[in-house]
Amino acid sequence: VVPLVVMSKFMIEEGMRRVMDGAHAEGIDLLSAAIGRLREVLDDVRRISTELRPSLLDDLGLLPTVEWLCRTFEQTYRAVRIEREIAAREAEVPKHLKLVIFRILEELLANVAQHANATRVHVTLARDGDDARPWRHTVLEVRPARSRRLGCRRHVIVFAFARMLDRNEQRL
Repeated sequence: VVPLVVMSKFMIEEGMRRVMDGAHAEGIDLLSAAIGRLREVLDDVRRISTELRPSLLDDLGLLPTVEWLCRTFEQTYRAVRIEREIAAREAEVPKHLKLVIFRILEELLANVAQHANATRVHVTLARDGDDARPWRHTVLEVRPARSRRLGCRRHVIVFAFARMLDRNEQRL
């Protein structure tokens, strides 16, 4: 990103110099090219920002973001359909867990895409805990239908999720 910004700065300066020297066409060409470079920078910054923390997570919440992730996955992997079972309400999900849940689901779906050879995937998000720690045993399950290649079982996924929650709670 930084090299493109620096290049754009030099192109703008050179374009302005040429316009001031009377070479209007050359200057305008350089300024137009600089605008193209800056568009590339903006696209890169948006992509990086979304990879770090999807703005949908803050703007709309976890559940619409999970829906967006599933739709995006289906658009990318057209042979795979995702069945969703979201048994949690947005207000029930603690704010500090939303990004954790999203990232784990993102990683699980990436594993499905890479290893499962599935045509259907079942995604479940549900609370399953006591009142003191209702999200401790959260079910975040990604289960490929009709696939034996993915080596994950539900209890492994739930255990990994619980371990992530434990680590996250220790940081608070």
